[in-house]
Amino acid sequence: MDFNSEELTDVYNTYIDDMINEALSDNRNALSKEKLMKIPYSECYLNSITAAIGKQNKGKTLTILKQIIIIANTSPYSHVLIYINRSGSPSDDTFESLKHLIKIPIIYLSQEEAEDYLKNFLMYKELYNTIKKQGLEDKIIDKQRDELFETLSISNFDKEFLHSL
Repeated sequence: MDFNSEELTDVYNTYIDDMINEALSDNRNALSKEKLMKIPYSECYLNSITAAIGKQNKGKTLTILKQIIIIANTSPYSHVLIYINRSGSPSDDTFESLKHLIKIPIIYLSQEEAEDYLKNFLMYKELYNTIKKQGLEDKIIDKQRDELFETLSISNFDKEFLHSL
């Protein structure tokens, strides 16, 4: 039987697809948190970026704020809202009028501060995940724990994982 290169490519791609599916199936439990999952009661998904794009004064801020309020008040994993704008200070009247409805800490950052801050923040978040996964909560010293808690705006290791907004 003679195969042309297109048929061989199809066979090889099918073989690779089968290997990938088997590997993913074998690691289904470990990968469950990686899936895009709808956040209950909201129009947003875990492990995603939600953006509102449009003309000024068309309700984008209010639409996004409604979702933030829902998530901050219903997700047991929410722990902090990081608000990034040009100045790094409160400047949006709609947000300031509604922020009291957000029941998690709010950190304001300027665009210049954001990249370095988020790199550090994500490093601490990964450390939190490692501590939780390996059961090391009682193994770290108080100073390290306090620094971790302060950076992540948390007060304990109660959350299985952290959902940052």
